[in-house]
Amino acid sequence: MAHTREILTIQLGSYSNYVGSHWWNLQEAGFSYAGKPSDINHDVLFREGINSQNQVTFTPRLLLVDLKGSLHHLRIEGELYDVPVPDVNEAPWPTDKVQVEVAPERKEKNEFLKDVEAGAASSVGGGDGSPQPGKVYNLDKDVKTWSDFLVSRFHPRTVFVTNEYEHNSSEQPFDIYNYGTNLYKNGDFEDEFTDRIRNYLEECENAQGFQVLYDGTDGFGGIASSLSEYLADEYRNKSILALPLISPIGDITPLQECIRTVNFALSLQKVSELASFLVPLGTDSKNWRSVGPPRTFPHLKYDSSSPYHTSAILATAIDTFSLRYRLRNGSDRMSDMIDPMRRHGRSVACCSLGLPFGIKEGDNLLHTLETWEGPLWTSLTPHCNPDIEDLNHRLWMQSVVIRGIPQKRLRGPPNAEEKPNSAMSCDSPSQLLQAYLDFSSNGTYSHVSSSESPCKVKPPFPRIFKPSVALNGDILSHGSRSELLNMNEVPVVSGVHSCDAIGVMLKSLHSETARLNIKRFPAYAKAGLEADDYEESLEKLYTLSENYDEKYEM
Repeated sequence: MAHTREILTIQLGSYSNYVGSHWWNLQEAGFSYAGKPSDINHDVLFREGINSQNQVTFTPRLLLVDLKGSLHHLRIEGELYDVPVPDVNEAPWPTDKVQVEVAPERKEKNEFLKDVEAGAASSVGGGDGSPQPGKVYNLDKDVKTWSDFLVSRFHPRTVFVTNEYEHNSSEQPFDIYNYGTNLYKNGDFEDEFTDRIRNYLEECENAQGFQVLYDGTDGFGGIASSLSEYLADEYRNKSILALPLISPIGDITPLQECIRTVNFALSLQKVSELASFLVPLGTDSKNWRSVGPPRTFPHLKYDSSSPYHTSAILATAIDTFSLRYRLRNGSDRMSDMIDPMRRHGRSVACCSLGLPFGIKEGDNLLHTLETWEGPLWTSLTPHCNPDIEDLNHRLWMQSVVIRGIPQKRLRGPPNAEEKPNSAMSCDSPSQLLQAYLDFSSNGTYSHVSSSESPCKVKPPFPRIFKPSVALNGDILSHGSRSELLNMNEVPVVSGVHSCDAIGVMLKSLHSETARLNIKRFPAYAKAGLEADDYEESLEKLYTLSENYDEKYEM
């Protein structure tokens, strides 16, 4: 237990819970129930408990927040523990003085969740995490919110719903940064929320910190700012990795585009000041008021307007790059990834993903890297392209994880005519990719980790892989996979990068926000944002961007 290095994950907002649902599903799909144990230490993010029936439970060490009406069929207290429900007739006040409100009926579960409940589609039901053989689920049509594809079951303290605002409300939308800061500090929100954090941390023997996923473009950015202030003050020796998420923009008005931009700028500036490290994530190449085309992946075909699709891509990146501090035999903590990259005030980084990592059928990693053309990955941070081959930008430091390449596919059989090189002495995928990155980059410090565990992409992961991808994630040289077959697993590469392109991103965010006269948005003033405070935040945002101007050798 002393080496568990526990982390508490916090999710703030609907889109963050979309990403979180995929992430917890991916992790549970990778649990080993028989055969070779996983090289991932799941105790880092999960907790073991015992319910009232003396049954052992294994649930995410998670605290999530959403608005009223967002849960659909999901019970706020979870399904594993017996949580007493207060009886209004036993209340210490006259029952004729009580106003009873009837909650809307829970939505009916879709076919996939019914199979999960029956034990056919998930390890939750006692299986091995596999869906029914050959069964195809139409989740693109069925998913209306994040709980519609959630497999994981939660501890009673996980779900925190605020009733002050309603999900998807047109009358009182939760769309202003200061709505979040006000909500956090008013009423019982802060007290109950911080109590739950303390309860989680008291269970830990060797807690290393927090992962905070939050919706950056609405009021949840304000909650994230206030929460970061509490965490930085109360847990000064713990790392805080903040992941502001940019949801698909959808069909919105120019006014709403401006509000999203202001919210993101205010929350990014404040959270980056308080958290240890911040990595913005989204699937659009550009954002703010002018949205660029969606990121493209050579072997994916996804709906860039779908929260269900885009959140799966972001979750795969998080699940992969975080393996550096979640491996069973590894000694790295989250701080080992964060601290070197945040020097010189560079507290913001970008993220990349190769999904799937393009190793061809029957090929090996060495030959794949030797013949690779183009970038290894696709950026998931707007306005940033952390490409080691881009001579117009400097890439200073990166932490990269490659997964799903077994030892037997490291290289091919010995060839007497082949000239010896340093790559031939590498005895793991991490060493081989390390050698490739060191050779390809100029002055970039790279840390590479590897895991033999591939990313499990069975249902409810969306069907976004092109037919050129085999069931095991290989790229087919001839023919194609039947689209009616469910994918099983894929190799993935993902990284977190510190580069001067982040300064470009921050300057573009500052430029777009500085053009907006905050006085023309009265909702901010009504919520308590002073014009002087707004200008000060923009000045700090620009100062942050200047930390990426100075060039230096590692």
